[in-house]
Amino acid sequence: MEHTDKLLQLLNSTDEKSVAVGLEILKGRSGFDQYLADYATLYECFLGVRPVPLTAAHLVIFNQPALRRFGHQVVLPPEIVRLQKLQSLTLYNTDIQALPSEIGQLTQLNELKLNFNALQQIPSEISDLAQLQILWLHHNQLVQLPKSIGKLQALQELDLSANQLQTLPEEVGQLHQLKELSLEGNQLTRLPSSIGHLPHLHQLYLSRNPLPLDTIEQLRKALPGCEVFF
Repeated sequence: MEHTDKLLQLLNSTDEKSVAVGLEILKGRSGFDQYLADYATLYECFLGVRPVPLTAAHLVIFNQPALRRFGHQVVLPPEIVRLQKLQSLTLYNTDIQALPSEIGQLTQLNELKLNFNALQQIPSEISDLAQLQILWLHHNQLVQLPKSIGKLQALQELDLSANQLQTLPEEVGQLHQLKELSLEGNQLTRLPSSIGHLPHLHQLYLSRNPLPLDTIEQLRKALPGCEVFF
């Protein structure tokens, strides 16, 4: 077990030379075929080409604390569970249509930015991201949020602008660390009263929603320390 742990440390290193050493050691061992196949799948899903052979340069891309892609089609496969060191995932304009439930197993993730995609829903497992502080999902096709979103107790920024939301779950009011909430450009006709009890909310963006004016005034009274933009 100790040798296996040391080998995994090499393979999961952010240093390409260390990863290369790990791959060299693997040549004389069995039992890591699935591990390597999963990384090959990740590379193909993120960069569009299946690497043959899989090299240290391919692996080290996914060993970094931050992973970003802009303007290229990406699919998030279940194999993303391999990325246990990932702290920040940014995918803009990548045509993502779904998130795997395994996203909830990325326990080190503190930033998830998925703007300008084609997401219609968020898996309930997102609630397992206990360290998540920033969740940006603007310009998608979301029609609802899971009630479990209220379990994101570290969340400070939630951007849901330019979606197709008609309602929000009451559980949004459980996001007690939330400082900024953006709901611009949706189809909201009402808001959960629990939003008025968010103690740290400083900015609330509500423009381009068919909300009645009395709802806005009630929020401004309930949140005197919050700027409400409408």
